[in-house]
Amino acid sequence: SPANLTLEYVRNDLGIDENHIPLLNINSATVPGAAAGWVDTINWFGSGNLKLAEILQPAIDLAENGYPVSEISAWIWKVGESDLLNASTNGCDMLIDGRAPKCRIAQAIVETVQSKGGVMSLDDLASHTSTRVDPISINYKDVTIWECPPNGQGITALIALGIIKSLQESGKIRDLSEMTHNSAEYLHVVIESLRLAFADSTYYVADPDFYDMTKKLLSKDYLSKRAQLFDPTKANVNIDKGSPVNSSDTVYFTVVDEKGNALLLNLLHHSCNPQTALDSPRILIEPHITSLIDKSSISYVSIEDGISEDVINKLRELGHHVKVVKGFQRSIFGRGQIIEQKIDPKTGMRVWAAGSDFRGDGHVIG
Repeated sequence: SPANLTLEYVRNDLGIDENHIPLLNINSATVPGAAAGWVDTINWFGSGNLKLAEILQPAIDLAENGYPVSEISAWIWKVGESDLLNASTNGCDMLIDGRAPKCRIAQAIVETVQSKGGVMSLDDLASHTSTRVDPISINYKDVTIWECPPNGQGITALIALGIIKSLQESGKIRDLSEMTHNSAEYLHVVIESLRLAFADSTYYVADPDFYDMTKKLLSKDYLSKRAQLFDPTKANVNIDKGSPVNSSDTVYFTVVDEKGNALLLNLLHHSCNPQTALDSPRILIEPHITSLIDKSSISYVSIEDGISEDVINKLRELGHHVKVVKGFQRSIFGRGQIIEQKIDPKTGMRVWAAGSDFRGDGHVIG
């Protein structure tokens, strides 16, 4: 984030008392570093056989000459049209002609941000660096899974998987493999574990150089304590953050995001092939909102069309606030691609299997 975006500035000058800067507030924009990241990646991991210009040329051709836009991408762009128009004094350039600013790009970025009340400066862009981090991992069902550490949000799924693992080991729930896939029993476990995980990651995930709770949040003892809050008979919709400060034990890490987590469970517990795992209906835990009627806090669970009405009714009986999502709105569940490697037990040959998400525009090429 910009150097001048201090907590004091957010509290006093912006008047934001909540834990989050509003999504569409200009100060929620981080210092743009994608292009620098591309260069650093090539320098760190590239073979040296190709120059940067050669690597970027196909993307440049698409940007300059255009390309067919699929229905899904067109719908997503249309939904964000008003936000794009408001993002710049000349938002039409972003939407129609796609012309790059004629002045220096860095200056244009800073001027636009500051014109909207942001505090980003040229120094922020000049001082941007890419950080090489050590990945974190967890063993779950004899599989090692890898993820980038905080300050990313991947730890949310790590915590959720750790809680599910603790619930299974303690005998509080059956092994997920014994449950009917996407049954009310199965989804209740996943939903509640994710709720517990989100409560912790929302509060504790920060810049690890200044505040790093990763090891404590993922300690076996702490995950076990959080798992004790699970009730198989009802939803706990008002979960608060835990207190991991004094927890310590074996550290578990995992790597899946809020979208990949369900796919991992499909692959490990229900023997789905990559395509079936991707095609299965998904769930999404939405942020809490305040009821206009009684001022209570409500967290909705978005359920993708395809899960039976009987399961939805049972989830509601457990206390979950359920919304069914259909059509293009299913883009909220994200998109994934899977490549799986297996060794044929008869021939010993390596076999590859892949799947592409129908919610997006990808496809498998082999």
